[in-house]
Amino acid sequence: MTNTKVIIVEDEANLRQTLSDVLSVKGYTVETANDGQAGFELIKKSLPDIVISDIMMPIKDGFEMLKDLKYNELTQLVPVIFLTAKAGFEARLEGLEFGADDYLTKPFRMEELVLKIRNTVDTRKKLIQTIQNEPAKIAVESQDDRFIKSVKLIIEGEISNPNFGMVNLASGLSISTSALQKKLKRICNKSVSQFIREYRLKRSRDLIDLGYGNLSEISAKAGFTSLSYFSKCFKSFFGVNPTEL
Repeated sequence: MTNTKVIIVEDEANLRQTLSDVLSVKGYTVETANDGQAGFELIKKSLPDIVISDIMMPIKDGFEMLKDLKYNELTQLVPVIFLTAKAGFEARLEGLEFGADDYLTKPFRMEELVLKIRNTVDTRKKLIQTIQNEPAKIAVESQDDRFIKSVKLIIEGEISNPNFGMVNLASGLSISTSALQKKLKRICNKSVSQFIREYRLKRSRDLIDLGYGNLSEISAKAGFTSLSYFSKCFKSFFGVNPTEL
């Protein structure tokens, strides 16, 4: 039997109940929520060993809930496995960018889910034990590192929006535009517009490497409205034309 605490976040009542019943029989302590907002509140309260969540849900979807979990110091280390029919390239890329630990595509075998839960929880427990036993050997994330991670998460969430800029980013970080400019300049010696543009270009390079689509589709996905401008920026940043890749 296991003392592992699992929270299931799933809006489909029958599946939510089935998962709860099966995992309870196997010895897991199970709590459930039927949307991402309720799930986030429950996770903060219960601090489970692992979360099993759908992506497409009302009020707050799985990605939005995951971002909230990673922003919160209490919940940022709680592992999340997505159960979803939305398992294409874009969904996986977005989920992994925000810190999802694994995916299972519906329909799935319950045995595989149980195995993933066990492996994920064991890996996380070993990491925590290592941190507790050998704190001097674990890299501590600085405030600047956390700030840049937050910046990247917000940009990623708006990566396809060509109108996303400094004002939107500052709003997402709950700081002024002047504070944002000063902080980015100090940390990485880049302007806000330069940081956003380079992030878009790095994401476009990932999309090219993974065969996402043609260059027009990729440039649009990365938030560029002009293919010629995208190609010019890409060549300036990477030293090669995107057509060469």
